[in-house]
Amino acid sequence: MALTSRTDVSDAGLARIHHLQVSTSIAGECSFVSKCSHDKGDDLDISGPTSEGRMVSLNERRGHPVAVVFWASWCKYCRHELLHLEEIQRQYEPQGLKIFGVNADKNTAEFLAFCRQRKISWSNIHYGSQTGRPSANPLIKRYELHRLPAIYLVNREGKVTMIGSRGNALDLQVKQLVYSENAVAESRR
Repeated sequence: MALTSRTDVSDAGLARIHHLQVSTSIAGECSFVSKCSHDKGDDLDISGPTSEGRMVSLNERRGHPVAVVFWASWCKYCRHELLHLEEIQRQYEPQGLKIFGVNADKNTAEFLAFCRQRKISWSNIHYGSQTGRPSANPLIKRYELHRLPAIYLVNREGKVTMIGSRGNALDLQVKQLVYSENAVAESRR
């Protein structure tokens, strides 16, 4: 695997990757880069069922800055980045940041167990099957995501402002988004 950026390793042995770009991936594992069909400034039209069958939509979060994460519980890089997103949520939720998930797990029981274990509190679109038969999430195909996790930052108007950052770069971009969005909201009052 060829990285074009530096890696810092924490005491727990987890790598935090800065400004990622991966040229190859390890078979059977998710890798760091997402090919996506969206650019900055685009609207994201994301809606679908939760594991409970309730329909949710990114549009319900209009008026708030949102971090949209496409992820799966079996993806080790997703698990690491979800820890990071949980920290970001704790820090920026009081300023209005929302997190919105699109889960790629095919098995609902595994998805629910993971969410309970990690105490994930944000809404997740999930097309899995409770029968144990695989059911793929059509949003993964629709947005041409070939690698997980994929993270988009979306402003109050629903426009993409960032695609694919992680680690410290994501921290800085979330901070910039939240504070610039709050400044815009204040100026309109």
